[in-house]
Amino acid sequence: DEEGAPLEIGEPAEVLEPYVGSYKANFGPYVNADFVVSEMEGKLYVDVPGQMNFELEAPDDQGRRYFSITQEIFVTFDENDKGDVVALRMHQNGLAFDMPREGVTLLPEIPISQLEPYLGTYEGTGEVEGTVFTVLIQNARLAVDVPGQMIYELNPPDASGSRAFRVKEDIGVVFKSGEAPNSMVMLLKQDGETREFDRTKTTESQALPTLAELDRMRGTMKRGENLARNGVVAMQWTLHLKQSGVSGAVKQWLAGTDRARTDIDFGVFGSIESAVDGNTASERSSFEEFKEMSGRMLRQAQQSHPGFFLGNWHDFFEKITVIRRAVVEDQPAILILLENEGAPSVECYVDSNNGDVLKWDTVSIQSGIGEFPVTVRMEDYREIRGLRIPHIMTTQTVEAGDMIMSLQDVKTNLKIGNGIFQLSPPVEEQATP
Repeated sequence: DEEGAPLEIGEPAEVLEPYVGSYKANFGPYVNADFVVSEMEGKLYVDVPGQMNFELEAPDDQGRRYFSITQEIFVTFDENDKGDVVALRMHQNGLAFDMPREGVTLLPEIPISQLEPYLGTYEGTGEVEGTVFTVLIQNARLAVDVPGQMIYELNPPDASGSRAFRVKEDIGVVFKSGEAPNSMVMLLKQDGETREFDRTKTTESQALPTLAELDRMRGTMKRGENLARNGVVAMQWTLHLKQSGVSGAVKQWLAGTDRARTDIDFGVFGSIESAVDGNTASERSSFEEFKEMSGRMLRQAQQSHPGFFLGNWHDFFEKITVIRRAVVEDQPAILILLENEGAPSVECYVDSNNGDVLKWDTVSIQSGIGEFPVTVRMEDYREIRGLRIPHIMTTQTVEAGDMIMSLQDVKTNLKIGNGIFQLSPPVEEQATP
């Protein structure tokens, strides 16, 4: 200044751009969900699917960025050796959830070849008899798939050989050789107790097929040909909402790879009709106004065509990736990731013996609500006119619980006009004022 006193210079603004991006969440209710980190007016925000866009405070001396509305939740960012941000970690209630950055391939902390000897299915003994865990590789780390919960990635072993759960480091596992040749035992250490699990399958059975091998095994191309040969297919189901006790009926029509319609009738409780016809999709119901789909909702409706699990999934998805082996209700399975640009991805579990879809997880986008996780389980497959059709389908959401559908009738090669795949607003909504 004029008197020659030194000017006070504040701390330089933090460069936030390296943290901005999308991070993939697979924990709790989230299935391949996007947590999006953005910058606004010099501050970072994290958009939690189905909730809100939370403002983050500046980092403390340990790199913790607390939510501005609460000191109970904070995030940290992981960097690689080059200083690139590769993952987001959310910390809440003593748990830490990893979310790899979209497009980033995590480098293994331990060579994958050194992890493979531990892979397999482990069955509990003693008080945990009947409990089955699967040890696999996720994000280049050894991980434990706990049925009904989530896949827990493990830290490298400490000096005692214990591999802590990354989400909660006071829980860990120790692997040791069993008494029989090539056998393996996993010890789960939690709350001062140790539980033992014996491996029931060798690592040889864990080898993943390529997508081409999987397609040959399930007869993917033949399934597509059979679906096309059956023309317009109609299926009738009864349904029961387990949580509320409400029952009703479902009718479905599908044709080709781009037309489908589903009518759900809850009787006195209302109805929902949805239809897809090529590049258009719409829905009308007793619960909200008629709506035409666009953007991600349109893409979601298009890929939800029932033909994706009855026919050739290559006709419905742009990218298909074989992820890992898994277990669904004690049934050996293979996890496949199905993706379309601009739509939620689908984690699809198929029978490792014949390729039938056993279960799929995704998120559903609903206007005014946002995204929420959906799980669909398929059972009791039977072949009808060359089509492998599940006779029991259970759709599960947190809000509605289980909706159980039982197949009653199937008709094929129906002579139905294309109009059935097009919906119009109810008469009262079409009227002009």
